[in-house]
Amino acid sequence: FGFGEGMENGAQFKLIGDYFDARERSRANGLFLTALAVGPALAAPLVTWMIGAVGWRALFVWCALPGVLVAAILYMFLPRTSPTTLATTSGAADGDGAAAAAAARAWARPTSWLAFAAYLFFNIGFWGFVYWMPTYLSGTRHITLAKLGLTASIPFLGGLAGLVTFGHIGTTRAFVARRPLLVACGYIAAALSLMAAFTADSAPALADWLSET
Repeated sequence: FGFGEGMENGAQFKLIGDYFDARERSRANGLFLTALAVGPALAAPLVTWMIGAVGWRALFVWCALPGVLVAAILYMFLPRTSPTTLATTSGAADGDGAAAAAAARAWARPTSWLAFAAYLFFNIGFWGFVYWMPTYLSGTRHITLAKLGLTASIPFLGGLAGLVTFGHIGTTRAFVARRPLLVACGYIAAALSLMAAFTADSAPALADWLSET
């Protein structure tokens, strides 16, 4: 979260932009973002067990270890230079000027602001779901993480299926020019499903609606 996540997001999108063409980027981003589903799907039952086994303080240490390991692997195996870097050898000053001009053009495009707004409102819903919804479900619906058990992984497995499926669909010829339509439909479906999840009165119903989200 915070500073660390801010450094990662830009580097990840730049890496995919450099090594995948426009048609393949949807699939590449979909595969990358499956981590958002696979991680919580594995963590939900594991963390529930580990809190009872080692306590919540030690849990922070155990959760940090995979991150350190992955950071070391990325440092060793990620390419140091990109195809675009190799193609531009006119000097650092020219490179800095070109980067500044490209950034200015990006901010001047209406599509950049639309993408910004879409991701902004997505994150409001996403982080509200992550932080506020568990408290709401526990206090109002009396559905807790302990009661969910392995059921807590089901929505994230649904997210994994959606990311892989629609990441592939976005690369097909029929939808390359219609990706905004996929995004809009996904946001609408997620909003309706999340609203239905708030009315759930049982763990199975909650897992079903969150899987649709």
